[in-house]
Amino acid sequence: MARQLISLGPRIETAMQLRMHGADTVGHVFDWLTTPFAGLLRVLEADFDVFHPEGLVLRTDIRPHRVEDLPTGIVFRNQFPLFRGNATAEFLVFYQEFMDGFRKQVARFKSCLGAGPVTCVRRDMSLDDALRLEAAVSALFPDADVQFLYPNEQGEEFVTPRGQARYLPSSGVLGDPAAWARILVEQALVSTPYRRAVSEILALESRHLAIPIANRLTEPQLRAAIEANPDSAAFRLDLASLLMARDNWPEADSQAQAGLKLAPDDPVAQYTATLTRFHNKGCTRGAALAVLLPLLEARQAQPGWFVTVASLLDQEGRPEQALQVSRKAIAACPDRARYYFNQAKYQRRLKDFQGVIMTLQAAARLEPLPERYSQMLENSTLALARLNDAREPEPVTETSRQAQPPTGPGAFMYWTHPEMDRPASAAAWQAIIPGFQVFGDADVLPLLPEDIRALYQKIRLPA
Repeated sequence: MARQLISLGPRIETAMQLRMHGADTVGHVFDWLTTPFAGLLRVLEADFDVFHPEGLVLRTDIRPHRVEDLPTGIVFRNQFPLFRGNATAEFLVFYQEFMDGFRKQVARFKSCLGAGPVTCVRRDMSLDDALRLEAAVSALFPDADVQFLYPNEQGEEFVTPRGQARYLPSSGVLGDPAAWARILVEQALVSTPYRRAVSEILALESRHLAIPIANRLTEPQLRAAIEANPDSAAFRLDLASLLMARDNWPEADSQAQAGLKLAPDDPVAQYTATLTRFHNKGCTRGAALAVLLPLLEARQAQPGWFVTVASLLDQEGRPEQALQVSRKAIAACPDRARYYFNQAKYQRRLKDFQGVIMTLQAAARLEPLPERYSQMLENSTLALARLNDAREPEPVTETSRQAQPPTGPGAFMYWTHPEMDRPASAAAWQAIIPGFQVFGDADVLPLLPEDIRALYQKIRLPA
């Protein structure tokens, strides 16, 4: 019976390489965490009774921001939805969802150790730490058939009662697949390496695990993977994506067309091959869009696809459609300021100045606006003010006054705050929208029945 491979960290490299070369596709509890050794021991010794809300803090001193569990020192990579560059102080609103997923992974981990032979893999371990880890696992799972593999960057090799340390040099964020494949094969843990490309592994995650293409595998590593598994379309498509990022469109097209030949029904292959063919003048922009637009409905559609298709639509003189597609990109990834910048450009072409203002204000909550977009925001605010000034009201006669029902302001805000009577943004809104009004508790209370007022005044809302 083949041994199941489970990562014990400390970084995502271990899980990524085990998924790439091993037979298993399921995720485990330590896969996408940054787990110091002391934290790993504490989790095991506590039988996974960890990650209580009072111990979780938002690390705003690192970019992108991460959540850390102070008692263990474990840092979560993608388990809490956080806007990049923007402190989401209320990250604990996602706590129950996170714990539900954590408990499922713990149950899976325990089931695996009780069901059959398992090899746990932990990178960069000393002999003393390896012995302590094996003792902790044995105490928690005394009857488990568990062994250990310790790939070590510093070259320290040793043998323990249940495991072995092997030299494995470090290489980039995700490690060197060739070195990992060699060790896993030599340890008889894998018979056929290079089963899955990075893009396939990421697609299996329920939460999008964002790893920029430049931080994945290098070009030589991808070419070695293609040589080892020439029937894999995904490795060729990953190489095509890397070459596209470098503007090497001819070679990217060669790899994309080869990937499409291997997987003609794969939406990722269709998207990549169509895009490279267009950039190599193999088809018109309109013909490319005829293929790309339906692919946006595919389950495999990625946020970047919407951005690219929106840009092509804009270049084709279809800014209305570009705006619709751009909104879907933001809905999929609301933490990427670049997506808002693109949307603002399409809105400006449509002379939707109020839309530009709202889009760029949303972008500014993620990161400071570049000079170009600060100027666009200022110009759009002025343009909207001029348009409003130009809308002179028709003369009001007694007849028209009687015929028209009374109307309120075009836009208003209800504001309640324990210390501030008016929001700081009120003046800006009034400059943009004539007749904009702010209502508060003092305006509402006289309108309420007397027996309701006391109850209403006990309600406390955030601003």
